Amino acid sequence: MIKPPRLRPNALIGLVAPASGPADADQLQRGREMLERLGFRVRLGLHLLDSHGYLAGRDEVRAEDLNEMFADEAVEAIFCIRGGYGASRLLPRLDFAALQAHPKILLGYSDITVLELAILRKVGLVTFYGPMVTTEMAGTFRPEDQERMWAALTQLTPPQPLGAVADGESPNVIRSGNASGPLVGGCLSVLVSLLGTPYEPELDGAILFLEDLDEEPYRLDRYLTQLRLSGKLNRVAGVALGQFVNCEPRKERSSFAVSLSCREVLEDRLLLTAERMGERPLRAWDSSAWHIAFDSRVTPTAVLGRITRQGETGLMQLPLLLHAPGLGTLKVNTESDACVWRSDSIHPIYATTSELKIGEVPQPEGDYLLLSGSHRAEVEMVVETPRVIPVREGAPPEVAQALRRCALTSLTYRPDTATFSNSSNAVHAPLCMDNWSAIATRMGKILPGLRATDLLRDSLERCVGAPGWATSF
Repeated sequence: MIKPPRLRPNALIGLVAPASGPADADQLQRGREMLERLGFRVRLGLHLLDSHGYLAGRDEVRAEDLNEMFADEAVEAIFCIRGGYGASRLLPRLDFAALQAHPKILLGYSDITVLELAILRKVGLVTFYGPMVTTEMAGTFRPEDQERMWAALTQLTPPQPLGAVADGESPNVIRSGNASGPLVGGCLSVLVSLLGTPYEPELDGAILFLEDLDEEPYRLDRYLTQLRLSGKLNRVAGVALGQFVNCEPRKERSSFAVSLSCREVLEDRLLLTAERMGERPLRAWDSSAWHIAFDSRVTPTAVLGRITRQGETGLMQLPLLLHAPGLGTLKVNTESDACVWRSDSIHPIYATTSELKIGEVPQPEGDYLLLSGSHRAEVEMVVETPRVIPVREGAPPEVAQALRRCALTSLTYRPDTATFSNSSNAVHAPLCMDNWSAIATRMGKILPGLRATDLLRDSLERCVGAPGWATSF
């Protein structure tokens, strides 16, 4: 990967319009003046104000401006003046060799995603996804955004974490975890348009970042489904979502009478993929695709689900729930028959461990036979919000307390012995009504045919002999 030289004081910045037009002359002048006030010199592309329908000039002249900026050693950075559409039409005409010989900063977003991804694929050059000249630079450019942009381009100080998002905006976590990798992405609809072309991005091990504008949820669904079907999401290290402006269902002239929200589409379409390949069968003790461990001394946990009938300790079918009181519940699901989940506790309950196993057959000796060939599964992990069970007014205190314990009780689950252990004390399941009720309450959401409320009420009523104190939920 090639990093361009940093932007120096008095550097020459070239302005180009690779996509839509025509550019607004007043906005262009305001953006240019802003750059000049900061001490930079500005060169305009020869065809910057051209127009050809919805394009900023014909393909050949837009490509000519861009190639001249690529080849000119005096130009240290290329700033795009606006996005829109049309950059993809230039790709066969671009002189990538000239840019490789004279690497420099390229700045833009929206349809400029096409150029940035193509340059990354063909040259390996780092580009910058950021503000444009006739939009942010010519109008309201937030000071904190300016500060971050110039810090990234000039590198006057060592790079620092971005820290908290400005204006009190808090990021929403769809799938929690830690990941690192090269940042690759851009406008979702534009990125998807490159699939199947010589310019499509390589996403293995990358942090994929996505944003979009004015797309109905079903269109976002289509783009993300295409990414999944293409296999591009299989090996990404993580996904970072920016703003999806005006991407909610339209109140007027909506394409569908009923729609999913933008967030619902994003949560549904972004799944993790686990894969294991082998040339020949192999027996192993430790072979899991993923391994999750909870420190039970700090955070007692529960693994809730349906036991497999394979006879192996702790093997469970998916879907299941991993529950950590105070932290929440993680739902793990897959449609693949190749997956099972192994859960166990390390005595004296130092940790609850969970492992995803793919294409493995448990053996009588306790190890696993790893089958040959390719075994792959899309696995969904959704953070569930802990639920509080409502109690009817007038319920006896002991019933209300028991109901609250059902929602809050933490425990570890040993499927092989069909017991629940709490504080290192194993209790046979039928005798532990509070724990059984807690299990039933959470299992009811994911296991077909199991009415959690019925099991909860049945357990409590057997204990206290007072039917009907838990309200419906």
